[in-house]
Amino acid sequence: LSLAVGGKLSRRLKYLSSVGNLDKIFLFFVGDFDGADKKSILSQEFLNQLDADGVNQFIKSYLDKQEGGSLSKILYLDTKVSLPDDMLMKVDKMTMAHSIEARAPLLDHVFAEFCATIHSRLKIDSGVGKIILRKALVGKVPDAIVNKRKTGFSIPKVTWLNEIKELIPQILSEKSVRKRSYFNEKINSVIKNYDKNSQRVWSLLMLEIWHRIFIDSDKPKPVTGIDKLL
Repeated sequence: LSLAVGGKLSRRLKYLSSVGNLDKIFLFFVGDFDGADKKSILSQEFLNQLDADGVNQFIKSYLDKQEGGSLSKILYLDTKVSLPDDMLMKVDKMTMAHSIEARAPLLDHVFAEFCATIHSRLKIDSGVGKIILRKALVGKVPDAIVNKRKTGFSIPKVTWLNEIKELIPQILSEKSVRKRSYFNEKINSVIKNYDKNSQRVWSLLMLEIWHRIFIDSDKPKPVTGIDKLL
């Protein structure tokens, strides 16, 4: 699982699987706005055109293909969706952009297929993941590394947003938000409180900038400075 699986998440997986909502927990962790949020901030015009169940059905189609418990299903979904379309894609693009050749040895297909057959209790124990790998490395690498909690490659969104806080109301102005017709007036409260909604505001910024480059422009042009987007 690409998401850090701790005790709390393990309990949520167990609970949600019991009520058949693994698709919702997956969307909860990979998305910035849950279903209720979207209904609250999206404009009625856009909601009328939106297939509300489309994404859930797409996710469920993968969950239904995999046998086993909650962890096996989520891992399978992660392998089919998050890894190829998000994480590995970003690693590939960013390393190539800096002339670095990256390798993911643990994703060798023979090894990955074997790992899929391992029972869940050998993957996570009391909220600690990668049990077999950790045990295999005992005595070979320092205990501090063996016992270290998994950390992701998150970016410092709050710091970055503070550095460009003067640009946020310019890029995400009420005029630009109305122009898209995706959101209603409630989105302005999310934007104004960017320090409390850093993840969401960052995504909104990326959506707006992407829209200006790839939808508004006839031909996408390389951007050398953020001022060119204002």
